[in-house]
Amino acid sequence: MKKTALALIALYLFFPFRAFAVEPPKPGMFAYGMKIMINGRAPVYKFPLPLEVYQGLSRADRGDMRVFNGKGESVPFLLRRPLEPKPEKDRLDTALPFFPVMAAPGEDVAVSGLHIETGRDGMVINVSSAASGDGVARVAYWLIDCTAIDHRAIFALDLSWPMEQGEFIRRVRLETSDDLQGWRRVTTATIARMRHRGFRLDRNRIRLDGIRGKYLRLVPVDRDRFFQLSAVIAHGWERRGGRWPDSRHLQVETVASVHAKAGFRDYLADVTGFIPLDSVRVSIGDENAMATVALLSANSRELSSFSPRWRGIAYSLAADGVRLKNDPVSVGGTVQRYWLVRVAAAEGGITTPPLLDITWRPEDLVFLARGNGPFILAYGATAVLPPGFHLGSLLAGAQRSTGEKFVPRPASTGAQYLIGGRQLLIPADPPVHWRRYTLWLVLISGVLLIALMAWSIYRQMNREDESGES
Repeated sequence: MKKTALALIALYLFFPFRAFAVEPPKPGMFAYGMKIMINGRAPVYKFPLPLEVYQGLSRADRGDMRVFNGKGESVPFLLRRPLEPKPEKDRLDTALPFFPVMAAPGEDVAVSGLHIETGRDGMVINVSSAASGDGVARVAYWLIDCTAIDHRAIFALDLSWPMEQGEFIRRVRLETSDDLQGWRRVTTATIARMRHRGFRLDRNRIRLDGIRGKYLRLVPVDRDRFFQLSAVIAHGWERRGGRWPDSRHLQVETVASVHAKAGFRDYLADVTGFIPLDSVRVSIGDENAMATVALLSANSRELSSFSPRWRGIAYSLAADGVRLKNDPVSVGGTVQRYWLVRVAAAEGGITTPPLLDITWRPEDLVFLARGNGPFILAYGATAVLPPGFHLGSLLAGAQRSTGEKFVPRPASTGAQYLIGGRQLLIPADPPVHWRRYTLWLVLISGVLLIALMAWSIYRQMNREDESGES
């Protein structure tokens, strides 16, 4: 009995559990790789993740990637979204004053008798023309005063019109000036108000590329087609520090799903990767079509796993020779591989599978250049667990101890190449948890041993009592 107990104790204390420990990842455990090019010598580097990396990953948490040095050792890294202005400090949402500039029939932007009164700071005080007060006068353009925002960049204008404004589609031209004399064309846009199945659609945003100017003028392309204007809101950022993050674009086809819910038509799209998406637009291919749609997403093809993202009107309308489409839906960096467009079967607005127009921004991979190069990025492995280290905590601790801020130096990546092969992206059979089974075996054996020892002691005590009585 003593020998058995000692054997079990020895098994528990000295069993080589390290045989079942997780093997540290090596480059050959990943499907793909890219060489990382660095200049000079610095402790920390960064580079934007290429699209091929996102499309080569097997996990939504992007945990199957590593950075290796020249010895094949994994080095700490982190993924970071591109810097962008903080809304609470740099966001610009300002109502701008605007003035209708009246013109006689037949006049364009060269309005007769135009007088614009401004203050010493350039702010527009009053606007009048020869046609002001004339019963047949029309609005030649709307003059928008931007002096209050002091030349800050404008990335969008939101227009509003009165509630009683009827349905319309209008082409407008936006121009800018600093002196009210010389005008420079900025963009041409289509604005509209429409209604469909209980939805009211106001296409009222004019997207801009960070324009700066003291004055804007909004000119209807068709002088005989008039609309009311009740408010103008400027949106933008001051761009304090850093550059405006560039967006990338993808267009993904959808295919009709055979597993749609009763009463609906479903169209499934696979973006072929775990990409951080900023916006998604349901793009209808049919001309002059409109439908109420729902947009859902998931990281699995299982219908029950999809969650709703948006519900609204998708449309494609021809106006003045220009195709008018619904705006993109902001999804704020969502990482979802599968997207579903759901249309009620009663809707007749979609007859061909729609497209998804996607914008996304790559994350920056920041890594610690420990050891010597060449450094490589390896990715794509279903059998690799997410890394347990976090470079952000390491850098924060180093900054506190040294008082020095570590600014990553830019790096770049080469072309994608195969390392372990695409078969590493195929999910393997669930691993056998030998360590867990062994621990349970030792525990159960220990309990049985204790029970056996207790029974043996109990029998021995009974024999002694019987012999004492006799």
